[in-house]
Amino acid sequence: MNDAIEPTTLAAQAETEFMAGNFAGAVLLADRARAAGDDAALVTRAHALLLSGDYGGAAQSAFTAQHLDPTLSAAPYLLAAAAGRLQLADASGAPITQEGLLAEARRLHPEAYARHAHLYGPTDRPFDAYGHVDGVALERALRQGRFRAEDYYQAIAAVARRDADWAALLKRAGATALTPFTLTPAEIETMGRQGPWLVYWTMQVNTDLVIEAILGAARRYYAGWLVQRAPAAAVPYPQVLLAIASQSYLNEFIGEETGTETALADRLAERLANGDRLDDAELLVLGSYRDLGGIAGADRIDRAALGPTALQFLAMTIDDAADRQRIAKDIATVTRLPAGASQEVRAFYEATPYPRWHQFARPPTADRSFDEIIAADAAYLLPGSQPVGEPTEVLVAGCGTGSAIVPVLSYRGARITAFDLSLTSLAYARQRLTALGHDEIRYVHGDLLAIADMGARFDLVECTGVLHHLDDPWPGVAALAGVLKTGGRAMLSVYSRPFRQMMAPFMEASRKMVAQTPGTVTAKVRAARRDLIRQRLAGAQSGFLFKGSDLFTTSGFRDLLLHPVERPMTVTEFAQGCARHGLKCLGLMPTNADQARLLAERGRPADMAAEIAFWSQAEAQQPLLFSTMICLLFEKVG
Repeated sequence: MNDAIEPTTLAAQAETEFMAGNFAGAVLLADRARAAGDDAALVTRAHALLLSGDYGGAAQSAFTAQHLDPTLSAAPYLLAAAAGRLQLADASGAPITQEGLLAEARRLHPEAYARHAHLYGPTDRPFDAYGHVDGVALERALRQGRFRAEDYYQAIAAVARRDADWAALLKRAGATALTPFTLTPAEIETMGRQGPWLVYWTMQVNTDLVIEAILGAARRYYAGWLVQRAPAAAVPYPQVLLAIASQSYLNEFIGEETGTETALADRLAERLANGDRLDDAELLVLGSYRDLGGIAGADRIDRAALGPTALQFLAMTIDDAADRQRIAKDIATVTRLPAGASQEVRAFYEATPYPRWHQFARPPTADRSFDEIIAADAAYLLPGSQPVGEPTEVLVAGCGTGSAIVPVLSYRGARITAFDLSLTSLAYARQRLTALGHDEIRYVHGDLLAIADMGARFDLVECTGVLHHLDDPWPGVAALAGVLKTGGRAMLSVYSRPFRQMMAPFMEASRKMVAQTPGTVTAKVRAARRDLIRQRLAGAQSGFLFKGSDLFTTSGFRDLLLHPVERPMTVTEFAQGCARHGLKCLGLMPTNADQARLLAERGRPADMAAEIAFWSQAEAQQPLLFSTMICLLFEKVG
């Protein structure tokens, strides 16, 4: 997003996101518009907060908007609607009621009353938060890509549920468990009406098992249609088939397939390898089951005869992979490369780079330095002995596919070095971030344990989810401390041992299933995942595993449950071990909402030893509190 954009444009974008049901995005853009001097954006902010359930924030924004500009007709009505969910009082302590505010609003702006009448109703029921969202506007916002597709998820689901046929299909799929089924032509037509879902599935990994069953049944329909089609028959609803093929590619073909489907995919792959020409439908069906880039002959596909849908899919798959191969050749190796366990880890991520992503969670804006962000947003941390300063030399150690780099882009004055053991992951990171306008990052390939070979020192080191994959994490900590300047900061994250112990039975079951299943990595993962789903359906306490996207992609499943090297630790072990390498703990950085809530309640710690003891006890009593890792901020003191 262009930071120099005019405030009226920002306000219009905020309203567009609100109308598309992306309330968080609307608030973000409204805040930026307000900072640029557009007070009218407060109305959009108030409306978005109201429908997302933040009634206090909505009331405050609406009140401020009304005070700054009495001509804003929506402001008093939004204030009244928020007041219906709160207990407000004036300066004298007298209650402020919705009825009184409504009467005042109608006096000031009677013509606006009907436009906001839907906001006044029983206060014991939530608002119809997405009742205003239009499917066409939602689909348009998704395609614009201003925000991540996941930001529109709730709105997409709400709009789709208005279609009775789609609701019936969800019910049917939910009753199938793991039993394969096939859609009817009428159900394919129903899918064809779900424009926002179709766009979403080409952009974002699905994380709903019921929808996964529908996508699998639709894929099965197209496989059967292909076998039985009449000569020159047109593909029914080609955008549905494109969405299925794209989703299969994004989730790395983790979905179930029958023997009949496997046989068809094998025949199509053999024809492609032998130089036969596959038409659009055949390529899209094959791409729903196999990675086209991994099939011999894919580089010889005659594109002149293909239509736009097939060409779009080839660009997403074959062309995208070829681009990464070119990028990888230009990334320098700056250290000695490892042997032993580190080599095993390297091979793991070269085979399935993780995580695979396409969009930012939020558009990063580099308007504050690291020091300013910590001072304003992290009152729960001890202050360091000196500021990090600007410009800030930042090392993202173990940057993977680049998602770990995204938060650093918000630091003003950051000069970023992205370092990883996997060349394939680095190429993925560089491709994605360059395409999104960030071409100033330096990418280097090497072994963390030999990072001193690079000959550079840094003001800030961030290392997420890496140290616990070393055979011994402490030489890794020592290596990072060695390239950190005195007074610099290190933000380090590791797996929590109590949480990983909670996962141990499922990890063991998955490893056993993988060992006894023949075939490809994907086939092994699919078998292990099927077993986990069966356990879940039988009542296993494994619901926490299905939160997030890890169990919905091959690389995510492998990283979560099948990693060859894992050395988790407790909060106390982590803090004390880092202290032995000259890193003083300044506090915990939250990695989920529950941690953030507890940090806000506790405030700035008076004594770090007591703070570490508190979090260690919480970790032991509530292992799920650290399901998203332990993240500590350190200062190098020696």
